[in-house]
Amino acid sequence: MTTVDSEISENTVTNCGGTGIQVLITATNCQITDNYVDEVTGLGIHLGNASSVEIMHNEL
Repeated sequence: MTTVDSEISENTVTNCGGTGIQVLITATNCQITDNYVDEVTGLGIHLGNASSVEIMHNEL
Protein backbone atom coordinates (compact mmCIF):
# COMPACT_ATOMS: atom_id res chain seq x y z
CA MET A 1 0.00 0.00 0.00
CA THR A 2 1.38 3.36 -1.00
CA THR A 3 -0.08 6.56 0.38
CA VAL A 4 0.75 9.95 -1.10
CA ASP A 5 -0.08 13.26 0.57
CA SER A 6 -1.86 11.55 3.45
CA GLU A 7 -2.66 12.87 6.87
CA ILE A 8 -3.22 10.71 9.93
CA SER A 9 -4.41 12.69 12.91
CA GLU A 10 -6.00 12.46 16.32
CA ASN A 11 -5.23 8.82 16.99
CA THR A 12 -5.64 7.62 20.55
CA VAL A 13 -4.27 4.32 21.82
CA THR A 14 -4.81 3.40 25.46
CA ASN A 15 -3.63 0.38 27.43
CA CYS A 16 -1.94 -1.17 24.43
CA GLY A 17 0.44 -3.98 25.32
CA GLY A 18 2.44 -3.90 22.12
CA THR A 19 2.51 -1.69 19.08
CA GLY A 20 0.36 1.41 19.24
CA ILE A 21 0.48 2.93 15.77
CA GLN A 22 2.56 1.39 13.02
CA VAL A 23 2.95 2.76 9.53
CA LEU A 24 4.75 0.35 7.22
CA ILE A 25 3.87 2.02 3.94
CA THR A 26 5.97 4.05 1.58
CA ALA A 27 4.73 7.53 2.36
CA THR A 28 5.41 10.83 0.66
CA ASN A 29 4.50 14.13 2.30
CA CYS A 30 2.84 12.26 5.15
CA GLN A 31 1.81 14.19 8.23
CA ILE A 32 0.97 12.43 11.48
CA THR A 33 -0.29 14.76 14.20
CA ASP A 34 -1.90 14.76 17.61
CA ASN A 35 -1.29 11.11 18.44
CA TYR A 36 -1.62 9.98 22.03
CA VAL A 37 -0.18 6.68 23.23
CA ASP A 38 -0.61 5.72 26.88
CA GLU A 39 0.89 2.82 28.81
CA VAL A 40 2.52 1.25 25.80
CA THR A 41 4.87 -1.66 26.17
CA GLY A 42 6.86 -1.76 22.98
CA LEU A 43 6.79 0.49 19.96
CA GLY A 44 4.66 3.60 19.83
CA ILE A 45 4.96 4.96 16.31
CA HIS A 46 7.02 3.40 13.52
CA LEU A 47 7.53 4.87 10.08
CA GLY A 48 9.20 2.89 7.33
CA ASN A 49 10.40 4.16 3.95
CA ALA A 50 8.91 7.61 4.51
CA SER A 51 9.84 10.84 2.82
CA SER A 52 9.05 14.34 4.06
CA VAL A 53 7.43 13.04 7.22
CA GLU A 54 6.30 15.37 9.96
CA ILE A 55 5.42 13.97 13.39
CA MET A 56 4.31 16.42 16.03
CA HIS A 57 2.31 16.74 19.22
CA ASN A 58 2.86 13.11 20.20
CA GLU A 59 2.63 12.11 23.84
CA LEU A 60 4.31 8.84 24.70
